[in-house]
Amino acid sequence: MNIRKSAFFLLDAMRGGKVKKHLKDIDQINSDKTGELQNQYLNRIMQYACENIPFYKGIDSGNIKNFPVMDKSIYNKNKSAVINPQYDLSKLHFTSTSGSSGVPFKTYQDANKKKRNNADLITLLSSFGFETGEKYVFIRSWVSLYNLSKLKMLKQNFIAIDVNTFDDNKKEKLRRLLHKDKKIKAIISYGSALEDFVSYLETQNDNMTDTNLKLISSSADALADATKARLEKMFGCPVTNRYSNEECGILGNTKEGTTEITLNTASYYFELLDLEKDEPVKSGEIGRIVVTDLFNKAMPLIRYDLGDLGISKDTKGGEGIKSLTSLQGRMDDVLKSSDGILISSVTLSTYMQEFQYIERYQLRKNKDGTLEMLIVSKQDELSEVIKTLKKIFGEKYEIAVKKVREIPREKTGKYKEIKVIK
Repeated sequence: MNIRKSAFFLLDAMRGGKVKKHLKDIDQINSDKTGELQNQYLNRIMQYACENIPFYKGIDSGNIKNFPVMDKSIYNKNKSAVINPQYDLSKLHFTSTSGSSGVPFKTYQDANKKKRNNADLITLLSSFGFETGEKYVFIRSWVSLYNLSKLKMLKQNFIAIDVNTFDDNKKEKLRRLLHKDKKIKAIISYGSALEDFVSYLETQNDNMTDTNLKLISSSADALADATKARLEKMFGCPVTNRYSNEECGILGNTKEGTTEITLNTASYYFELLDLEKDEPVKSGEIGRIVVTDLFNKAMPLIRYDLGDLGISKDTKGGEGIKSLTSLQGRMDDVLKSSDGILISSVTLSTYMQEFQYIERYQLRKNKDGTLEMLIVSKQDELSEVIKTLKKIFGEKYEIAVKKVREIPREKTGKYKEIKVIK
């Protein structure tokens, strides 16, 4: 019997059973093959925004295309107009992020939206057999904004590991802990930290299949398909790529046995728009991921351009998509070859996989337009890497390769495979 799970839902029942109602609602929307229930929620949030949010006054709520596509900068320029004046900001939950774009962005969420986020997380984890209240390891950047008290960590039943200090000593401690503590049922982590960890375990000739892990969940930065396979072999449990952000919540995840991202259409409406104009792309084309949050009434995010790029093979093209074939990185960090072909971090990684001696890399585009790749490598001879980069980007680019001991993380604790220096 899971006492923590029982206690969680007992407390929820005492507060009106709101999380349980959201769980039922999510199940109903996911079971609705017509998409009618999602459409009802979309119409509801659009109408609510036009009636209650100053920024949207005067817009015809009958069609989502009547709403402007928004990004962090637009929200920041219209701070007072995009927030619901009916709410007391001091009583709202807020998120604050600069993300990968470097633009600080603060959003507000009402209590019902927070309950929805809880239900989304429970739905995702339970699909892999992980139950509410079970113990897990959480590897991320535990900066001051996200620092939790030991009491709260105990209450939520997880072990916090700071990715910024996740050295070999910490990896060894975690390795031993996972072998010893059979109550740990999941690892939630940045993709880059998981890659570091599995590489360390391989150097120790370890086999972690004796652990009781039900799930490894990767988020924040990219987890290569090859690394996903290595983790599944090492631990003998499913590995999911979770697509999420601070300002919205869980946007999607990969299911067992596939690399396709199933989008969270129970809580969001998704569009995939052209890189240059606010028009839907065709099926199979790369586009900007634009999301509408169906539940946040304190600060409705309608047609919010996440700054991410993706590809979908949905027959609907770029409107109301339900899945992504792949994520293609951030809009700000996509480069172009001399022939005008877009090169994303995913595209680059398919070429770099052939160099088994490379432990980590980062391709930088400098202010003068030159390209420089920083490489952590087991060998000194890197001329073949330059040849490959010339093949990808064309002879017009001046390309240099530099061997380094390590590549610094971003302030968020994540790694970037492509970085544009501004």
